[in-house]
Amino acid sequence: MKRYLAGAIIALAVATVPASAGTVTFADPDGAFTVEVPRAPTVAKTSTVAKSGDKIPITSYTVDDGAVALDVMVADYTGTKATLSLDGVVAGLAGDGRTMRSNKTVNLDGHEGRYAILIDQSGTQFADQAYFVGRRLYQVLCALPKNATDAQRQEVARFNNTFHFTQK
Repeated sequence: MKRYLAGAIIALAVATVPASAGTVTFADPDGAFTVEVPRAPTVAKTSTVAKSGDKIPITSYTVDDGAVALDVMVADYTGTKATLSLDGVVAGLAGDGRTMRSNKTVNLDGHEGRYAILIDQSGTQFADQAYFVGRRLYQVLCALPKNATDAQRQEVARFNNTFHFTQK
């Protein structure tokens, strides 16, 4: 699960406010979004190099129990010459043996994005919401095993349904 999530690009936040039973509401340190997760995420700061040659810093907030992985990643393209494209983000998802099952345009809190569902050769299911807000790419990623339980599906649905931007 971690390999897929690390291969994409995004961000989540770290403020703890009680949410529904068994979850915590996390708020982005920059005040850009909130989301409910089962527990505090691990935070990783990495970077990648865009086709333009620019170094792109990435902050990733992940909850991974081995079977289900939830991740919000923020890639900051501020000050770069990189071309921003949701089509490019989605095209990058369908590699490494993953097959696109669904790809649709969505709107969340006034921001147009993409919602893609993929499956890999082992049957692992991946969902990705991707939004550009200014020069930042926000990705809301989930990975679910082939034989997911109802509880695992509910955890992923809660994560996806509670992600919201707090700024326009």
